[in-house]
Amino acid sequence: MGSRCLSRSLFAGSALAAALLAPAQAGEPSARELIALAPILDSSDRACRSLDVGGYYGVENGPGPRLRFRALYRAPHHFSLLLTDAADGTPLVFCSDRKMLLYDAVGPTLYYSENASFTLELASTDAGIQLNYLCLLKSSKPHHIRVDFPSMLPGLPSEGQAAEGGAFEDRVVKCNSGQFKLIGRVPRLLR
Repeated sequence: MGSRCLSRSLFAGSALAAALLAPAQAGEPSARELIALAPILDSSDRACRSLDVGGYYGVENGPGPRLRFRALYRAPHHFSLLLTDAADGTPLVFCSDRKMLLYDAVGPTLYYSENASFTLELASTDAGIQLNYLCLLKSSKPHHIRVDFPSMLPGLPSEGQAAEGGAFEDRVVKCNSGQFKLIGRVPRLLR
């Protein structure tokens, strides 16, 4: 019975691998083309009417703190930001329009301002995905939210690099007519 399940698994895995390794059909986008379609969301873009960005940053059970964040924008000038400790939910920063509460847990001190601003940027660098935020208790700068999706998608090597090592395994899988998934994996050299 165990070998029967194993043989079915091998067959299913072989069929899936063949589908993923098959070259793109005419009219299907390449991985590079799908990445090029990903937007950079920026609250300073006049075409941007609203943003709702949230998630967790940091390694679960890791050495450093893990944050939960949520930033909202509604045109023309309405912003809010909430940063909390992901472990216990302690609010660290709350900002609504120009009013901000900032909790210094080490102090412990609670700061309040009616003329504050924040910047939140989410992007990927060589070091990994970076969440950069800046909270200013006294500032006339406008708030800013920016999410760089193309930088967070799988890094595709140049044509020459792909031919040399073939280390990247980015694939495009067709889901339905006109719908595709980009599947990116860690380079084989980094495993």
